[in-house]
Amino acid sequence: MDIIQYILFSTLMSILLTVPGVLIDIWLCKIGVIRGSKKAIIIGTFLLVFIKPLMFEDISWWVYGTILLLGMSLSVHRIDLRETIKHGKWWWKPKDKK
Repeated sequence: MDIIQYILFSTLMSILLTVPGVLIDIWLCKIGVIRGSKKAIIIGTFLLVFIKPLMFEDISWWVYGTILLLGMSLSVHRIDLRETIKHGKWWWKPKDKK
């Protein structure tokens, strides 16, 4: 019974944390800071949520969820964010040839 509860709870928490993570990804992509990588956000969130009860059981879900939301967005897009700081928004799009 415990394994079913673990799987069900982890799946529900994954869905709950994936939605804001994808929304943050869409927003950052919309303002031109990153290129977007929704698959990496979804897969990473699911993996880290299933790992939490096994490795970090002393940390509350509020703290872990906040760290996960901010950490996934920043870690998945760290290269894009670095390039945006160097070159500005929309750096990956070709410049108009005038």
